[in-house]
Amino acid sequence: MIQIKAKQQNVSFEKNVEKLAFVLSAHLYNTLSADKVIEEAAKQPPPCPSLRGRRAGT
Repeated sequence: MIQIKAKQQNVSFEKNVEKLAFVLSAHLYNTLSADKVIEEAAKQPPPCPSLRGRRAGT
């Protein structure tokens, strides 16, 4: 589940100029444990061809 928050804040890059806008941010509630992330990543092929055939620690 993702909860979106809108916060009004100054988005001006100039000193002494205030430009207010709503800025959205997301908060993830269903986060995965590090073990689950590593487990799932181990099931996937390497991201680039030069890493294919290599094992961790070699």
